[in-house]
Amino acid sequence: MEIYLQRKNLMVSLVKQRAVRNPYFGIYLPRSNDIGILTLGDIDTTKFIVNLNYNNVPTLYGKYMFWVLDVDDISINGNKLDFKNRQAIFDTGSNIVFMSDDDAATYHKFINGSSFNDGIYTVPCNTTDQVAYIFGGVSYIIDQSDLVTGSDCSFSVQLGNNDNIWIIGDIFLRNVYSV
Repeated sequence: MEIYLQRKNLMVSLVKQRAVRNPYFGIYLPRSNDIGILTLGDIDTTKFIVNLNYNNVPTLYGKYMFWVLDVDDISINGNKLDFKNRQAIFDTGSNIVFMSDDDAATYHKFINGSSFNDGIYTVPCNTTDQVAYIFGGVSYIIDQSDLVTGSDCSFSVQLGNNDNIWIIGDIFLRNVYSV
């Protein structure tokens, strides 16, 4: 981990060099064949229609290491799952969500028709479950087309490694404009 912490972050370097107007970046990931957009030092206001919601970025292990937020909860079909003391690392290089074994099992208890075989959760390909991730008191609804990945109908939430830290990928990020 120390090797990672010693490397320079692109955004930090751009800010220090005054190469960007503002110390933030915006990410737009489309669900179609459209091209995603990374905006450095600005916000692309053409990619969203409501006001942005702001959240404090907490430290992880006492340091600012990742793009991370505290998780309030997840709601599935109107049922809050009561996830507390969780953090989410956002990763544009992942197309699914990774949770601990216990969290993934709890999550899938609320997904209709969910099954677990050979270490992979699957669901009916035509699932109609309503899923929302809650950050900063705001519920972000996940489009149903993002709940299932691949032709085998793997579910977008799978097993991860850490008890309280989730990796959240494109299934969430395609549903929001992130700054």
